[in-house]
Amino acid sequence: MPRLRAALIALFYTVLAAGGSEAAVRRVPQDHATIGAAIAAAASGDTVLVAAGTYSPGSNGEVFPLVMASSGVVLLGAGAEATVLDAQGTAAVVRHTASAGGRVSGFTLTGGRAAEGGGVQIVTGALELDHNRLVGNGASVGGAAISAHGSAAPWIHHNVILENFATSAADVHALRLNTRVAGRFEHNLVAYSDGNGLLTVDSVTTEIRDNIFYRNGIPSPERGRGICWISVLPPHIHHNLFFENQVAALFWWTGGGDYDAATADAQSLTDGVYANLEADPRFVNDPGDFRLQAASPAVDAGDPAGPSDPDGTRADIGPFARMQVTTVPPGAAPLALAASPNPSRSGTDLRFSLAGPADVRVDVLDAAGRRVRALERARRGAGPQTLRWDGRDDAGRLAASGFYFVRVNTGNSERTLAIIVAR
Repeated sequence: MPRLRAALIALFYTVLAAGGSEAAVRRVPQDHATIGAAIAAAASGDTVLVAAGTYSPGSNGEVFPLVMASSGVVLLGAGAEATVLDAQGTAAVVRHTASAGGRVSGFTLTGGRAAEGGGVQIVTGALELDHNRLVGNGASVGGAAISAHGSAAPWIHHNVILENFATSAADVHALRLNTRVAGRFEHNLVAYSDGNGLLTVDSVTTEIRDNIFYRNGIPSPERGRGICWISVLPPHIHHNLFFENQVAALFWWTGGGDYDAATADAQSLTDGVYANLEADPRFVNDPGDFRLQAASPAVDAGDPAGPSDPDGTRADIGPFARMQVTTVPPGAAPLALAASPNPSRSGTDLRFSLAGPADVRVDVLDAAGRRVRALERARRGAGPQTLRWDGRDDAGRLAASGFYFVRVNTGNSERTLAIIVAR
């Protein structure tokens, strides 16, 4: 996948140089020396594409926080392992004040400091925050990694939120969702925080599913649960995995205090808390590699009503799906996979050839390898083949701007093509 991502970025720059871009894309550092300058120049719907590297006050003069004030701006890195935003203790890393949506994807966000939201401050709007690492951010009041307030309705998914801490004596949580609009928090890992992993406040019903809350809290003064909810309406907390959080898995302010996952599940059939696990997630290597081992209890334990993993199996809990063996009948190898237009704004035509008849499986995957759309499950004859992806996911929603991969599999062979959506 890293090689494919590198190839995709090279393709993207080649298309731009040829004048083939369909959307406003602002490149850093090619078009703008700093990310802040690119965001300031971006209009609604623009994509700010940030190349691999470290961006900080000391390295390129970056000024934090990076304020996203225009709705629909997509801030896209080359991957959390490659693009680092380091505020070096000067301020929060990102501040979202747009009235509508935006997206931050593919970064490590670190070195943030603020009263609330050391990593990301979501003041308003439906920010999508996905496929990032938020590590080593601090706050003195709440939300060391992420803080959302008021009318914010964030969608926070597929992030690793690690080692975020308090800069004061206060009980500072890694995430503070103090919102009056329901958001979604799913497929994240929250680990090694100084306090609670996640705090929900205000009268809101937030969807919290398919996350791992792992070893949050400190022994002295003792503090730290996986989730602490003091909102009047309990959030929907289901299909999460908790392990060795210092005090308890969950604290319920109006429901009697601390609970382990099983006891919390049993409190009521109507409170939205169910199907949670208390078990060792069995990572490949802790610390460092938070992928799941084959025997992990998190494998195939996610919400069965949610999207499947890319291999077609039930969703795994946490940010990293474990690919399992799936059987596709053997057939002729796909040849000469191509897409046009690429980059695309509203859809792209896919073309490939088959040397002989084959049972063909075509999927669109996101940058983390998760299936976005199952395009084809059919027997096809030999010769040229054409499919169209309309830019939508399995649920019919428009896919956001970003990096994607088309994979054509015939059982005994497959080809993968990197594509870009730039709305």
